[in-house]
Parts: sequence; C-alpha cells; structure tokens
Amino acid sequence: MQRLWAWFSAFLGLVIMVIDYVDGAILGTWFDEHAVFDAPDVIGEFFIAGLGLVLLVGGVLTAVLARHPADGTAAGLVDS
Repeated sequence: MQRLWAWFSAFLGLVIMVIDYVDGAILGTWFDEHAVFDAPDVIGEFFIAGLGLVLLVGGVLTAVLARHPADGTAAGLVDS
C-alpha cells in the first residue's frame, strides 16, 4: 500500500508541475500579446512548482528504493 501511495504522490507532483508550467506559458503569452511590462509576483508559481518537484522526487524515491526490514538490517545483507 505504501508503494501505491508513493506512486500516487509522484504522479500528483508531476501533474502539479505540468499545470504550473502550462499556466506560466499561458500567462507569458498574454504578457507578450498585450505588451504588459508590469509582471505579477511569481514567487507563488515557483513555490507551487517546488512543491510538485518535492512530491515527484519523494514519491519516486520512496517507491523505488529497497525497504529495510523491521529489525534494522539492510535487505539482502543478513549474515549467515
């Protein structure tokens, strides 16, 4: 269940980044067409894109990396 949630959060992060990129492209095109020189503050856009990046990277790393057993030993590295 944890891997499923990790892949879901990675997908959600990717969707957030794509929507933020498309929104920025549409906004940039509007500024170019209307010759507006007073651009709005873009800190929020970077914050949202950063949140999407954190979700994407964290989700992929959580889903792909090997888990450690509950006793604290690394998976596959148990002494015989």
